[in-house]
Amino acid sequence: VVLILLAEHTNSMADTILSRCIVHALRPLRRQQITDYLTKVHKLSQAEAELLSAVADGSIGKAEELRSQEGYQEERRNANLLAADLLTRQPFYRIAPRLKTLATGKEQTQELLEHMERWYRDLLLLSLGESTPGLVNVDQKQELLQHTGRYPLEVLMGLIRLIEQGKNDLERNAQPGYVLKNLVIRRLQQA
Repeated sequence: VVLILLAEHTNSMADTILSRCIVHALRPLRRQQITDYLTKVHKLSQAEAELLSAVADGSIGKAEELRSQEGYQEERRNANLLAADLLTRQPFYRIAPRLKTLATGKEQTQELLEHMERWYRDLLLLSLGESTPGLVNVDQKQELLQHTGRYPLEVLMGLIRLIEQGKNDLERNAQPGYVLKNLVIRRLQQA
């Protein structure tokens, strides 16, 4: 009998179990492999396949899930708009009405925060002069380039830390609406 156990991290497994296992690390697939799969099997355009493969983090299963998820592109667009609004420190009264529609549940808010974090990560990479193969928001490269150089790296890192705090608050069962409002207020309080 062969038993297959899957874990994201081996340190989360009990030593008594781990000592009796053969560990085989599954590496993420390259973006091009996922892009090729999506264009051949699902007949997606090259641009759409590249975007999904960038967000999928090396997982065909995640790419498949995103492809079939209704409203995914709109969620992503809303997250990126919120990220840009926080970056440019738009007033609370402009952002607040949208927060109610964005924070409908824990899972959706988690996804929103992850989209925002990827947007800031891409902006950080471009600000550091990194090449574009590592970009996730490949379709928004021009918009991201407009923000490069306008904000110190400390601001971008601070925004990423705020999102991590929001994700931690969600894990501690804070209400999604509270998490997003708190994120906006913390950003507006930054010097």
